[in-house]
Amino acid sequence: MKEVNKPQTVWKDWLVRYHGLLSIRYSKKQMERAIHSLVKDISQYRQDVRVKAFSRGSTDLGQFILVGKVDQADRIICSYYDTPMRHFGSYVFFDHQGQQKKTLALTCLSSALVFLLGMPLILAYRHLLSHGTQAYWTNLLLILMAFLYFFTLGKVAKGLPRKKNGVRNTSSLLAMLRLIATDQSRDKAYIFFPNGSYGDYSLKVIEGLIKEKAELICLDSIGSGQNLYFFSKKSYPRGKNIEVVPTKERISYLISARSTEGKFYLRPEDLNDVMVNEERIHTVCDFLRRK
Repeated sequence: MKEVNKPQTVWKDWLVRYHGLLSIRYSKKQMERAIHSLVKDISQYRQDVRVKAFSRGSTDLGQFILVGKVDQADRIICSYYDTPMRHFGSYVFFDHQGQQKKTLALTCLSSALVFLLGMPLILAYRHLLSHGTQAYWTNLLLILMAFLYFFTLGKVAKGLPRKKNGVRNTSSLLAMLRLIATDQSRDKAYIFFPNGSYGDYSLKVIEGLIKEKAELICLDSIGSGQNLYFFSKKSYPRGKNIEVVPTKERISYLISARSTEGKFYLRPEDLNDVMVNEERIHTVCDFLRRK
């Protein structure tokens, strides 16, 4: 019989890998490594785990990790595994358009700065060409610098991933892993999905996979030091240190956030916190196991 590691014995290993070695899940290769690691960890506790790629027409929607019978489960808990791009200001929940604008603004400004910093290199190269300089090492150095410059410009123009992402969204992944390891009930299913920081179209894919009356709960940035909020159209009693917020939306959300005049958000200092709040993860897991 396969020996199963207890959650408390593998917690440090999860923390090192997902908050350290695999903390940036942005490029295709980085996400593939993270998927492989998640499937391996989940397989310690559940054998009904699989990876499935989805597309919409010619658009690749990425790979989804499905745990359990998602088409039969009464409750599906999900979260995104990709790393969001850097952006200006706070992260405002449920404001995809505003978040995209702040991300695009930072990307454009960063690209412009890199372009301006590279102008002296371009001018120097044109100057040498116009004067017929044929020095081998000089030309080689300029070619290498030009390659590095355009490589950097290309990377910046595509957007830069956040490096400090323990809160958004490694904390939610760790909560899901712990929940899978400690809750053996089969009425729940779990989905780790891509592109969660680019809108809600991955959630629309998930809605098409589950029963019409199934409850879909999405975890987002649950590991900050701010208050925990659970948004649901169903009536639930207040959990320990979790405030239940009524909503009419199809999808329930569990987040940690600041709240001002009905707006829920995390400031840059919240997002940049390098510590993963383990107490919050325990609170979230206890709440979802009880529900």
